Amino acid sequence: MTIAAVSPTVANTLFNRLERFFGTDEVPDESILRQLEREADTLAKVDAASSSMVKAGIAALRWDADDVHYWIENALRLHPSAEMHHNAAVTYDRVVQLKRSATVCKKMLNLFPKNTSLMNFAVRCFFYNGQLHRVAALHENTSKNGTLTPRITSYFARAQAIKRLGVEQERLEWEIAAAYDVLRHNQKRVRRWEVKAEKNADGSESGLLAIYFFGTLNEEMVMELQLADVFSRQPDWNPSLMSVELHYELPPPNPHAD
Repeated sequence: MTIAAVSPTVANTLFNRLERFFGTDEVPDESILRQLEREADTLAKVDAASSSMVKAGIAALRWDADDVHYWIENALRLHPSAEMHHNAAVTYDRVVQLKRSATVCKKMLNLFPKNTSLMNFAVRCFFYNGQLHRVAALHENTSKNGTLTPRITSYFARAQAIKRLGVEQERLEWEIAAAYDVLRHNQKRVRRWEVKAEKNADGSESGLLAIYFFGTLNEEMVMELQLADVFSRQPDWNPSLMSVELHYELPPPNPHAD
């Protein structure tokens, strides 16, 4: 009984250590990852589900998407709690598998419909996938049942701003997915979005969707060329309506530095 009581503390300590590494896009030294794996193996003796989720996080640090999926599936099979679903969605996010993250979000909202913490993460997840219809549906449902949060309201307003531009839902999701493919190929995580709408001389509006990652100007230029190459091969690409771009920003100071 005493060992089981220690388990949440051990698990939280490991999760916190992983989170510090996710603060940058630097892959930790392999010896550090192996040590984390040994500690996760020890945790498995008392909490196999949390151990599996820690291993999913370690796999995410290695950008091993197959291992991430394997360990997440194992964790959810062992303990399909609200917290475990949230951790699963976040971990998929770490390897820029946002469609899988959105799938987990849809499932967890069905399982835990009144959990505002999960709703707040889910609305971000739907928005970051370009799933504006799901943002709108969540806003409508929470408005009706009294669980609307400021975060949902904020993302709904941003989703409406994009919708007013007249971008087709399918097209928007495709362009965002293409940008994520480029980020994933270059092992860069999505840090934040910025949406801007501008009035044109003819009275129409055009939009800019900037997806930010930690990196350098040179990396931005390389990835923008890669993304432009993908877009230019699409006959109906219309950047004057909505321009999806990748922008760099500098990472915070190394949290492990002295």
